[in-house]
Amino acid sequence: MKDNAKAEDFTHDIFLKLVLNLSSYKETAKFSTCLYSITYNYCIDQTRVSKKYAEVGLDDNFDVSDHDDVEIAELEAQQLNKAIFPFVFYVVAQQKSPPLAGIL
Repeated sequence: MKDNAKAEDFTHDIFLKLVLNLSSYKETAKFSTCLYSITYNYCIDQTRVSKKYAEVGLDDNFDVSDHDDVEIAELEAQQLNKAIFPFVFYVVAQQKSPPLAGIL
């Protein structure tokens, strides 16, 4: 992502979604899988929203396929993972009990 402020907003929104969806977390799955799933779905949603409201000039003659949207969302999800996971692993390492053990 090229816009740092937007990346921070995405990170905030993703962690908020994570907290709100803790009740659906299954301890049999890895925490990183849960976080990745939320991040990936959020990026796909944001790509759809930005495409829906994107302004295209009348002289622009190009088509963006759905395949390109998925590639962009996957790239954004990978970039967010690189930014988020060091923080998550630091927090998890600081805990004495397994992650989310007291919450669920």
